[in-house]
Amino acid sequence: MHLPFLKFQLKKIGEGGFGAVYAGIRITDSLPVIVVFLWVFQVFKIPLEVNLMQKVSGGPDSIGQSAAVSLLDWYYLDKEVIIVMERPDPCMDLLKYFVLFAGERLFLARPRKLQQSTC
Repeated sequence: MHLPFLKFQLKKIGEGGFGAVYAGIRITDSLPVIVVFLWVFQVFKIPLEVNLMQKVSGGPDSIGQSAAVSLLDWYYLDKEVIIVMERPDPCMDLLKYFVLFAGERLFLARPRKLQQSTC
């Protein structure tokens, strides 16, 4: 069996009710990535998360060129979907960004910064 996550050095950064998130480095070219393991109970041909990311990002060839984080790859393994995305540097999750800038009119005052800083 091909295990795609062996292409990456990973460190767990979070876990929730639907999966776990890892920060990592792609071994082949040292690209910083986020790898999301989603536990799925019902999978369609293309999971919704993957479908939406394909629509908003420019794909693997648009790394660093799109406001949306680029989807690099995805895998379906039995009851799990693995999503690999670029990890811009610097970055922080959206909740931390909201907490940091509480009280500001976030989407009006800092839209460009938000696009560049969240992952």
